[in-house]
Amino acid sequence: SRVGQAVVVTVSDDGDGLPRDEWESIFESYYRSHHSAGQPDAVGLGLSVSRRLARRMGGDLTYRYVDGESQFRLTLPATGQTVAHARLVSEGVTVPASAG
Repeated sequence: SRVGQAVVVTVSDDGDGLPRDEWESIFESYYRSHHSAGQPDAVGLGLSVSRRLARRMGGDLTYRYVDGESQFRLTLPATGQTVAHARLVSEGVTVPASAG
């Protein structure tokens, strides 16, 4: 969606949320909020790298738990090119990296 001068993508999940004191910690390199056998290959870099990329592009990646849902929110500055690219991707069009 577009909010003011930003493009916002929210991914929601109705699974167990994180304790409030971990909402920022999960974005630290190598931090893992769980140590279950179901995620043996997770090293804790995905969210850290994703947030750094978002911030380098003038946006942010945040987490919060609201009304029984975990929500990751990616916010990026909206430009005509950003909006057009997002529209194409949402329609399933593969866009070369140099075009977006």
